[in-house]
Amino acid sequence: MNTSSNSTSPADIKRKLNEIVDYHLFETTSWPADENEVRAFWRTVEEMGLKETVPGTKDTFRVTALGKDCGVTLAACFIGAFAPFEIPMILKEHGLIDDAEEEAFHSFLVEELAGDGLHLKHVEVLLRRAHARLFRVKDKLKLLNDETE
Repeated sequence: MNTSSNSTSPADIKRKLNEIVDYHLFETTSWPADENEVRAFWRTVEEMGLKETVPGTKDTFRVTALGKDCGVTLAACFIGAFAPFEIPMILKEHGLIDDAEEEAFHSFLVEELAGDGLHLKHVEVLLRRAHARLFRVKDKLKLLNDETE
């Protein structure tokens, strides 16, 4: 379990995660993040108290309540820290894609398994759309909150 005394605010953590996502999804020329970048991401996540070791285990981790609140699972998707075939399911669980998009991806993946890796580009495009939806929804909620204050 992570016992670090982390005094960083949730807003600061979300900002840092957004910086990481923006870099990997929009600024770098390659997606997904490479193995070293993924390890650095998970190390940063642990240092910020967003994941912890499951009690009684050595190598099993889970996202903390703060990690859930800060969106660490989506951030991991957006940088490519999960296997490509897992990402559509996670996006769907978060309401960022619908059944048809998830099914279309899996159909594409089955056809592409013996192909030239176009599935990674397909996932990247899916993630960019989901990212836009996520922040369009958040912007609308912020506008609604601002109007009611």
